[in-house]
Amino acid sequence: MEWIKISDVARRAGVNPSTVSRALRDDPRISLARRKMIQTLATQMGYRPNALVSALMASRGGKRKLRVTSTIAFLKLIPEERWRELPMMAHYQEGARKRAEERGYDFETFSPFELRMSLPRLQQVLIARGIQGLCLGPMLRHYSHLKLDWDRFAVAAIGRTLVRPEVHRAVADHYQGMQLALRELRRRGWTRIGFCINETINKRVLDLWLASFMAFGHRHPRMKLLLHEKKGQMEDLPRWLSKSKPEVIVTDSYWVRVRLRKLGIKFPQDVGYCVLGWLPEAESACGVDQGDEGIAAAAIDLIIGQLQRNERGVPMQARTVLLNSRWVEGGSLGEGKE
Repeated sequence: MEWIKISDVARRAGVNPSTVSRALRDDPRISLARRKMIQTLATQMGYRPNALVSALMASRGGKRKLRVTSTIAFLKLIPEERWRELPMMAHYQEGARKRAEERGYDFETFSPFELRMSLPRLQQVLIARGIQGLCLGPMLRHYSHLKLDWDRFAVAAIGRTLVRPEVHRAVADHYQGMQLALRELRRRGWTRIGFCINETINKRVLDLWLASFMAFGHRHPRMKLLLHEKKGQMEDLPRWLSKSKPEVIVTDSYWVRVRLRKLGIKFPQDVGYCVLGWLPEAESACGVDQGDEGIAAAAIDLIIGQLQRNERGVPMQARTVLLNSRWVEGGSLGEGKE
């Protein structure tokens, strides 16, 4: 496949290559209309930045010797069968791939579980292929540890499950996501709002959903916020529903919806339903879209920044990029009580 260069885009647009270069960097010296025109044309022509050239340009004036790499590896750190059960994992992988390729990098996925490969062996493979950029997918348990020779890699993690080593990461702003959901429910007139949270998931998000839920209740004392923190299975869910009588249930998991349906509960006729981790595959559910592909893209940006600055290893002060969620309408809430 022929590699499209900036000069090719400039020739088609009828401008100088320097104008194209500035437009692709969103340089404000180029008018917004011209920037959009050039960016659209570049996309249509199949232009991709050259990662090696970008790294070289970024290193000019720096004191560190340039270490060139053009491939970013995505590590799937949970068993393959669990990966397939969790739709957001595919969105993370796809978001990472898209951003890496947009920035001119090759992209490879490695699954130690599927390959039956130990971490030391995986590291040997990565080094042998000259891969220095690692995007770490989420792990099943919070407080997870991972041992590699980190000094060889520029690393960023998706989510909060990896706690050691403390690396750069991109995550959803779970506190903001809960506030967004509760404000929307309050606007619709709901006053008895139940929050059904899995204890394990609560730990994975550092109790931020719970903290946001309690803070909202403190600011709006006329609302009745009802908490059900479930451990493992949900045998006590019917008892909680009967006692608390929520008008709407906010939850972290689609499994709660499945369980409620098995109990004969209909949405939204019997109770409203709002999920904090909305997915495109959702069946007409209302909820909060955390933007999983965007989170993964932000992790790739963190990695590319390190590669271009010639930074490797565990940082002295790790950065966490928080991404806001957005509200998604659906049929699981009904008309509300406005």
